[in-house]
Amino acid sequence: MNLGSALSRKIKFVFILGMLILSVAWIALANPDPIAVKSSDITVVSSSHMPTGSPGTVNVIAGNITELSINGTSVTQSWAGVVGLISGTIVLDDAADKRLYKWSDANPTGQIYLTRNTSVKWTSTNIACWNGVAATVDTAYNISSTDADTLGKTFTAVSHPAFSVGANSIGANACSYAVHLNNVTGKPSTQYTEVLLAGTGIPTTQPVFASLLKMNATGFGYDAGNYNFESIVLEDGHNGDRATTAYYLYVELK
Repeated sequence: MNLGSALSRKIKFVFILGMLILSVAWIALANPDPIAVKSSDITVVSSSHMPTGSPGTVNVIAGNITELSINGTSVTQSWAGVVGLISGTIVLDDAADKRLYKWSDANPTGQIYLTRNTSVKWTSTNIACWNGVAATVDTAYNISSTDADTLGKTFTAVSHPAFSVGANSIGANACSYAVHLNNVTGKPSTQYTEVLLAGTGIPTTQPVFASLLKMNATGFGYDAGNYNFESIVLEDGHNGDRATTAYYLYVELK
């Protein structure tokens, strides 16, 4: 038995993707590189977004000029959200899925990756910080340079910890494009950090979204949920576009 190829991980996920909830359970062969989540292991539970609400009123009278101060809110047409809880079991299995031993891992560390590409090369020297032109990505997703939610205005140069992607080491604060997402306080937090990565052969207009896992995440999510990762990904919803965009999921637990 080749133990190097027999070690596997079995992980269960609960996701919210663009206000879409996914439940995932899967087994993957051990590898120093991130492991793909199979489409057959993803179950869509629900999908929702911010309600439009009921319109307010203003009472006007002939001959009068009424001055208003309005605070308007609209849903982004450029981004979808992904949040969830990853708990894992590390197992020592052979090629026939026969188990020699199992270790529980309720608070794993590592990353979850979302990418539009199925051919990511995770091996050494193939993954690095994304340093493309943000305006080019905006154009690919029909985002205007005057919009408030452009890539460059969203993934600002914030701090992030050091981490590794397979055999690729990413130094602390090495990536220029990162974002801190809201935790239970309703404010951006280093507890939920996401970084843009680039890969060999991947179009520069399609960065890899890497979210770092948070340990002991009970009640820390943006809505007080038990999430150990939060992510946002690009999705073009402009001009009434309601078509979905497929993102492929990879996970790397330490």
